[in-house]
Amino acid sequence: MKKLPIVFLCIFFIVFTFTPQTSARSLSIDDVHIRALITPDGNLLINEMFTYTFDGSYKNVRRSVHKAHHNGVKEFEAYELMNPNASLEAIDKNDMRQLDVHPNDNHYTANLAVKNESKKVVYVYILENAVRSYETYSDVTVPFFGTDSNHDTDIQNVTIDFVFPDKLNSNTYHAFLHDEEGYVVQKTEEVVRFFTPISKMRRLTEPRILFPSSIMTGQQKGKEPISLEKALQQEEKAGISVNAISDTQEIFTHFLFLLSGLFIIAAGCLLLLPQRRLRSHARPEDLLKYDPFYLYIIDRVAVKDPYALLAGVYSLVEKGCVTVRKASTLTRFQRDPGAPKNTLAFTFHPSTTPLSESEKGLLDWLFTRKQKLGQRFFSLNNIYGATKKEKEAKEINGYFRKRIKHLHQEDNWFRQVLLELKERQLISGWLYPISTRILIALVLILTTYTYFIKASSGFGIILYLIVSVFLLRNAWTSLIRKQVLAFFFVTMITGWIFVEIEFILPFTLFICAMIIFYLTVPRFILSREAAEVRAEIRHFRKMIRKEGIPSSIDESKLDKWMIRAVLLNVKRFELDMNQFKKPMDEFILIAPMSALVFNGEDPSSYLLKTWKWSMPFVMRPSVNKSSGKRNNSDSGGDGFSSGGDSGGDGGGAGAD
Repeated sequence: MKKLPIVFLCIFFIVFTFTPQTSARSLSIDDVHIRALITPDGNLLINEMFTYTFDGSYKNVRRSVHKAHHNGVKEFEAYELMNPNASLEAIDKNDMRQLDVHPNDNHYTANLAVKNESKKVVYVYILENAVRSYETYSDVTVPFFGTDSNHDTDIQNVTIDFVFPDKLNSNTYHAFLHDEEGYVVQKTEEVVRFFTPISKMRRLTEPRILFPSSIMTGQQKGKEPISLEKALQQEEKAGISVNAISDTQEIFTHFLFLLSGLFIIAAGCLLLLPQRRLRSHARPEDLLKYDPFYLYIIDRVAVKDPYALLAGVYSLVEKGCVTVRKASTLTRFQRDPGAPKNTLAFTFHPSTTPLSESEKGLLDWLFTRKQKLGQRFFSLNNIYGATKKEKEAKEINGYFRKRIKHLHQEDNWFRQVLLELKERQLISGWLYPISTRILIALVLILTTYTYFIKASSGFGIILYLIVSVFLLRNAWTSLIRKQVLAFFFVTMITGWIFVEIEFILPFTLFICAMIIFYLTVPRFILSREAAEVRAEIRHFRKMIRKEGIPSSIDESKLDKWMIRAVLLNVKRFELDMNQFKKPMDEFILIAPMSALVFNGEDPSSYLLKTWKWSMPFVMRPSVNKSSGKRNNSDSGGDGFSSGGDSGGDGGGAGAD
């Protein structure tokens, strides 16, 4: 759990870096009035007044005109309104200052240098053949603000007026507004007015009017693709569908927030597990009564790391089955200036002490060589990897293969250890695999649903599913933390790219909550007895780090203290060798491990370095799923239109 706070900080940083933030400058569109005059020949003469509020410096304003339902844009002009009291219905050119306009496809940029002020801008343009006239009715549909990236900001207080070329009885035409919050305000013989309090970013604001074609005197009428009755039925269904989708999106957003909160609460409960919260004030020397391998297992919560082998061998040493002595390192280490000159060797002495199956397996695996008297022995020389010199010379292939074989044998041994621990009911391993697979399935399902409910790219969900299958092909069975976390982070990153912007915050919080909960799920849950010992270990680590190894201990017990300090990751502890009266030659026979550490030849530290130097830069061996993988986060165990919704073809407005 040592790295868990760092992970939380990283997630916190990610959330507030990649979710919408208030930038150094900002733009708001506070009011929009659009007046569309329908001409008898089917064109639309559009006048628009946008009220902008600029916070910061801007050089241009932009209007993007949709591409759907017309044959082109003509005579686009932009003006700065100099008379703030002028209305769109009765505006004079003397009230305006014309702006330079730069067209680019369906985007029109007007030069307007502003800083920290409000401005009104008028856009004037013609949409050719925007009205479709048939024998029985005419149809005008205008997605002024579409669902793509052109509509990248909320637009407040949008009023849209359509003016007919001739008077019509209000009962003879039908008006609809495709907008989440909009409605028809007024229907008269000459004008129909629509209003929405907010046209949300990337949300459709599209009026549609079905009216008698008799007033379209300048247009040829063709045969209608569908009858007026069917068109009205479609509009009725579409309205119900839009409301249902909006309700579904709102419910789903609340569901993501609720789920995130529940998993954060669950993560907090997991932090209160006895193996994490229990405290102890036992004396450091009380830890000497416990087997060193037992202490190692409890400290790591049964998750193997490179110290497992050393812990297992020293368990046999303290049981009296194995003796330890100093031994010279091999010639290749003697020639390496940075390598120690001495290491440790262990000799097996058959005894009547009962051994478990895992201990017998460890002896059969490591103690394969024999001395002159037939005694089996094992030296750290046998498992050292490459020297630093060999690493720099890239002479590591043999050591790499040797290391892979060693890992495989170590996994087989540790698998037996876990079985014995479960039989003794010291650990329970059901929570981690079940919760991990539930999290993976939940994230995959809800992320896919997020894409389908409102996604900006169909390509996004296909890409995400392909990448997810690739990542989960091993993670589902092995449950290795790095692979599962990779899946979570890839999910979050692809979501930022493809998920609609209003879902980014709840989606990101949901994924972060899943990650936090996952990191708090321990690989194994310790029994109450083991949890109490783990509390003693924490206290031992704290005291040794603070006060060092006591000076009053007997020399014969020094290695017991030393091996516990090494195995339990006590860093920067004090060891005053001057307190011991025996010469170094005698002392090294009594406490070889302590003597080597004092002389700067820590065999365990150098062993780990040689294993690291034996690994090719781009390769790292996987660890068998039964043994797990040690990392500090584990150690705690702890007919209606789409509004131009693709490729930047929709309507929108903004500034640069």
